[in-house]
Amino acid sequence: YFVERQFYRYNMKGVIVSMLFGLNTKVENAAFCSEACLNALEEAKVLKVDINSTLVSPNFLYELVKKLNWKKTTWN
Repeated sequence: YFVERQFYRYNMKGVIVSMLFGLNTKVENAAFCSEACLNALEEAKVLKVDINSTLVSPNFLYELVKKLNWKKTTWN
């Protein structure tokens, strides 16, 4: 997923418009972090939800992943 989209950029315009006006804007070749993570998880068939990924907040993504009951790992 990420290799195919390595030249995408962060959707800063979408963040600003969302924060100031509460509007959802989609910018071509750009994504929010939570949007990219959700799409990658869906493409890997780890997670399947029926929601537009541009509407997913970091907190909502966290709640979705938490429901998977993954065990915590440590990187030593």
